[in-house]
Amino acid sequence: MSCSSELKLPEYTKVRWWLSMLLLMFVTLFLITNIDAQPLKLNIEDVREKALEFNRNYLSAKEEMVKADGEVVKARSGALPTINATGLYTRNFIIPKMFFEDNEETTSLQFGYKNSFQFGVTLQQSIFQGGKVFTAYSIAKDYKKYSQGMVSEFEVLRARVEKNNLLPGMLAVESNLRLSEKQLKSFLGINLNSEIVLIEQVDDTAIANIPSMDELIQKALLQRPEVKQTDLLVDISRKAIKIAKGDYYPSVAAFASYNWQSTSDEFSLSNNVSKSATAGISLNIPIFQGGARSGDVGYRKADHRQAQLMQNQLKDDIKLEVEGSYDRLLQAKKSLDIQGVNIAEAEEGLKIANLRYKSGVGTLLEVLSAQVALTDARNAQAEAIFQFRQARAELKKATSL
Repeated sequence: MSCSSELKLPEYTKVRWWLSMLLLMFVTLFLITNIDAQPLKLNIEDVREKALEFNRNYLSAKEEMVKADGEVVKARSGALPTINATGLYTRNFIIPKMFFEDNEETTSLQFGYKNSFQFGVTLQQSIFQGGKVFTAYSIAKDYKKYSQGMVSEFEVLRARVEKNNLLPGMLAVESNLRLSEKQLKSFLGINLNSEIVLIEQVDDTAIANIPSMDELIQKALLQRPEVKQTDLLVDISRKAIKIAKGDYYPSVAAFASYNWQSTSDEFSLSNNVSKSATAGISLNIPIFQGGARSGDVGYRKADHRQAQLMQNQLKDDIKLEVEGSYDRLLQAKKSLDIQGVNIAEAEEGLKIANLRYKSGVGTLLEVLSAQVALTDARNAQAEAIFQFRQARAELKKATSL
């Protein structure tokens, strides 16, 4: 009996150890799951911050600004001097000879040495290229502003992301809710499987402080980044014409160079040293290029006219967008006011129906009908609030307020 107990005791201890480990793993997994399952609470400010930090479109726009900085540096380099240093070592394994005959005797002369060392420095500074360098630099700076406009446009869009663009999914069917939440997570760079909680914020529904439609149109034309971009494109295309015309003018450049050379049969840098230094100014006068210059100028002029057409069309589109958003906001406000009156009347109707029912004059059917009417009125009010918030957000986006 005692021997049997001593044999079973280790097995019991081993089983208890494995059960303890399994329990520990289960508790750890449970805690990790609960930590990951905690919902992420977001208000509108959180949404804006995450959009700036994680949104791929915004990050891509920032990279465009980096590229624009590179274009500015590249264009500016055309006005700066270029300095190049060259070094050369040559080992002649077989040195060529020249033979000539003198008094019927053939004599050979060796040209060159076994080793040759050479070093040189060249500096070149462009003086005049028909105004192309500085015009290109100006275009590069405009392109940087254009890229900044892309970022500004994105900032306007993300700044107008309000909760009323997210709540419709909660008022609609469950499938639309899940889709809306996943789209928001993707926009903010959040894991699609993470849970989020939207914190509703009470806002004002008054429109007394909204400027007139004409004032809104003027503000939109001044503040919309798209307008600034088209203005820059028009200016860039105009300057591109100047660059193309620069090929008709002569170009002037200054240059200077210094060369040092040493040759010898021994591996030495002090034998047979030769030095030279030169400097000068070069002038290049274009005379005929087969019509390439005129073709390029015509192309740039057409590009400039297209940019002007795009600019005019964009301004017309913005005016129509502001007018439409303004009208929809006024209509939404009227609908919201009407639904407020309907709520008050439905609540009063329910109160009267309850009093009639308690006094024995009315019926239960009247009370139920009044409750249904109040529920419908509240649903209509919720829809009207959403329509108002959406119209207000559209007007803000259209005017970049």
